[in-house]
Amino acid sequence: MSLSADINLAQRGFAQRFVVDEIHQGVTALFGPSGCGKTSVLRAIAGLDRHHDSRVQFSSQWWQRDSAFTPAHLRRVGYVFQEASLFEHLTVVENLSYASKRRQENSSGLESAEIIDLLGIETLLEQPCATLSGGQRQRVAIARTLCARPKLMLMDEPLSALDNDAKRRIFPTLQLVCQQANMPILYVTHSLDEVARLADYLIVMKQGAVTDVGSANELLTNLMSPLSQQANAAAVLSGVVAEHDDAFSLMRISTDAGDILVHQDASLAVGDAIKLKLSANDISIALNAEHASSILNSLPSKITDIHQEGESQVLVKLNANGAPLLARITRKSCHKLGLHIGQTVFVQIKSVAIL
Repeated sequence: MSLSADINLAQRGFAQRFVVDEIHQGVTALFGPSGCGKTSVLRAIAGLDRHHDSRVQFSSQWWQRDSAFTPAHLRRVGYVFQEASLFEHLTVVENLSYASKRRQENSSGLESAEIIDLLGIETLLEQPCATLSGGQRQRVAIARTLCARPKLMLMDEPLSALDNDAKRRIFPTLQLVCQQANMPILYVTHSLDEVARLADYLIVMKQGAVTDVGSANELLTNLMSPLSQQANAAAVLSGVVAEHDDAFSLMRISTDAGDILVHQDASLAVGDAIKLKLSANDISIALNAEHASSILNSLPSKITDIHQEGESQVLVKLNANGAPLLARITRKSCHKLGLHIGQTVFVQIKSVAIL
C-alpha cells in the first residue's frame, strides 16, 4: 500500500503546495519546525479538513480528487494526536472495545491481546482513563488506534505532551509498535532524535512545501542538508541483536558497519531488530586500531567528505562498509591527524553513548 498527496495549503496561509508522490510501508517522518504545516497535512490526509484543489490517493483509492471527497470515517485511518483523546468516563478496556467494534469485517491486523501485550497495559485495563498518567494515556491511545485495525496510521507528535522521563519509558514501546504495525505510518515531529530512532524515510517541510524526501539516514548524513548541521546531528544503523553478554550487561549488535557493543536491554531477545542512533558528537576518529582504549567499538571506515563548521569544528562523513556515519571533531584534531577524503581510518564509538 502507498500514499500520494498533493495538498494545497493556501487556506493555511502557505503559498506553496505539499506534494509527495509515494509514501510506502514503514515509518515516514514528516519533519520541520513548528508552524510549517505538518499537522495541516495530516488532517487533510485523514479527511478531517478539506482543502480546495487538492488530491489524496491511498493505494488505488482516491480519497480526494476534483469534487470527490471521502469522509474521514470511511478512510480507515488511525490517528494518534498530541494529546491522548480518550473517553474519560470509560475504563481502558472499554476504550479498546469501542475501537475493536469499528473494525471492518475480514480486516487484518494485530489481535487485541497482542496489542495489550505490545503496549504493556495489562495492569491498566480496569482503570478509568481519567486516572492515568500522561505516558499511560498515550500508550492507551496508541493501543486503541491499533485495535481499530487501520490501513494507515498517522501520529502527530505523540510524545510532545510528555516529560522527559515519560518519553524515555514509552520510547522503546513506540519503536516496537512501528516495527510490528505492518502498515504505512506517517509520523509528524520536529525532534531530530525521534526521526533518527524511528523513521525509515523522511520528508522535510518548510513553509508548507516539501524541501527534501528520501531515506532517513541518507538525509541525516548529507553534509549539504541542514539536518546534519544541527548540534544533535546523528546517523542511524539498523541491526540485529546477536548476543547478550550477561557478565558485563552488554549486547552485541550485528550491523552492516560491523558488530557493535551497547548496554543491555532485557526486553530484546537474540534475533530482534534494533536501530542504533550514533551521535556525531560521540564518535571519534583514530588512524589505526592498534591502541589501548576504554572505547569498545572501533570500525574501519573511509572518509567521504569533510565540512568545516565555524572556526573550530569540522563534520566528517565516513563510509563504514556501506553505512554512512558522521563524526564532529575539532579542526585542530583534523589537522593533527592529517585527515583527507578517501583516507581509511577507524571510528570509535563509546558503548554508553549509543541509543
